[in-house]
Amino acid sequence: MVRAKFRCDEILQHSAYTDSEGVKHESRTVKMDAVSDDGGDNESWSEATPSGKLEMTINNPSAFDTFVINGEYYLDITPVEKAQGGKGVA
Repeated sequence: MVRAKFRCDEILQHSAYTDSEGVKHESRTVKMDAVSDDGGDNESWSEATPSGKLEMTINNPSAFDTFVINGEYYLDITPVEKAQGGKGVA
């Protein structure tokens, strides 16, 4: 497993829309960068100054409040075991 420490730099709120059944849909894009003053938290993947970006669009309202500007987050990266007949690592 690799653990990376990232900081939320930007949250973009997209225009909401209401579908034909009256359900409101909204989404946000979260942009994050690797933390360079991490106190060694990024040593599992970076021997020098960490550099990395993550951008994801969230359309589950229960996850919106998870992310705040300047909040720091660990990203744990674990290989997916290959399922029978599926994709993933061997």
